[in-house]
Amino acid sequence: KFKQKNKNLTMTGIAESNARVSDYMRKIDSSEWLKAPRLNVIKTTPSGRRRIANFTLRGKQKTRKQIAAEAEAVAVKGEVKK
Repeated sequence: KFKQKNKNLTMTGIAESNARVSDYMRKIDSSEWLKAPRLNVIKTTPSGRRRIANFTLRGKQKTRKQIAAEAEAVAVKGEVKK
């Protein structure tokens, strides 16, 4: 489930493990459009013969200015390395 209010995001879901939630957070953190993932709740519960992780994450959508600034920083780094 995904909700957005202004630039604030709430993602609620089910994962196979806590490690999968952690990986998802790293992907959000390196996203071109999203930033600042914060884990609000994670609860592991049994589901048949396995366990599942119910989670709620919060994050933010990057502004156009932030995206442009990051692109500029990457461009400048690329020029310096050449």
